[in-house]
Parts: sequence; C-alpha cells; structure tokens
Amino acid sequence: MAGNATTGLDGSYSALLAVGQDTPAGNDIILSAYDSPSWSALMSAESYPCVLTVAPLASLVTLDLPKPIYRGGETDTFQGTVLADDGMPVTEANVTIFAGDIPIGTCLTNASGSYSLVAPVPYDITPGDHDLHATFDPGTGMALAESRSAAFMTEFEPAAPRATVRGLPLLAFPGDELN
Repeated sequence: MAGNATTGLDGSYSALLAVGQDTPAGNDIILSAYDSPSWSALMSAESYPCVLTVAPLASLVTLDLPKPIYRGGETDTFQGTVLADDGMPVTEANVTIFAGDIPIGTCLTNASGSYSLVAPVPYDITPGDHDLHATFDPGTGMALAESRSAAFMTEFEPAAPRATVRGLPLLAFPGDELN
C-alpha cells in the first residue's frame, strides 16, 4: 500500500506518492481501492490499473573541505549533504568516504540530507597524495542515481600503529612453557 487519501465533497481525491532512495526506477502498476466498512451501504471497489513510470533522478553528494594532511589513526569528522536533482534532501542515504579507493567509513544522512562521519583514518593507506571524496550509491535500478562528490587532494603521512601493553612484563627463556 502506497498511502491513503480522503475524498472531497465531489468524490475526487489525490494522494502523494513518496519517491525515495529505495524506490525502484521503471514502470509499476498502480490502482486505487475503496474498502467499504461493514455498516456502509456502499460496496468495496477498485479502479482500473494504470502504469506509473518512475524516471531516474540525479543526486548530488557533497563533502565539506577536509584537512590537507592526515596520519593513520587520526580521527576526524567528515561532513556534507545528499540532495536529489530537484533540491529535496535524501534521507537515510548511505554515504561512504574514500581516500583513493580505500573506504574510511560509512554513515547515514539525516532528515535534512546532511551527514557527519566521525572516523579514524586507516593505517593501511599508502603515504602520499590521494583523492578524498564521498559517494552515494543507492544500488542499481533505483529512482535516485549514484553520485560522487568533488575530490580533494589530501596528503597522507606514514604513521605506525602504537601498541600498549598493560600488566606485568613477562620474561621468557628458551624452553619455558607458557600457559
């Protein structure tokens, strides 16, 4: 069921059909139906089916200006928006931030189409310059098309992960058994 509508005094009605990122593009058959309550003298009825065509709509994902230099393990906040071509916000859209082809993290947009990802930069990014960008990909055949933000050339510096050992130090000699 796509929604409900209430008839006017003349019997006419209209209903808004929301098209979101999970709506498939293409042709669909739609119809309207009236379910008569048991106490009514009216009978239940259905309209003739008709074809509704959902055409793909472009989307635009943005990424706010990131820092120019990152080191592995450093946490930062990546922000931007996802809008449909008609300017409407795309809610609950999966946005992934990439450094080159390595994903930094994924998050969802809110009701205004904005996203904010707080994530550490992976240690396995090769040092040097990489394009930092955001992508929105609803999947193939959906009403909204995928998009990629402008890329920012960002430098990634080498950083070795730090290991912390807590507790008493352990000394072991060849031939010792450890449990």
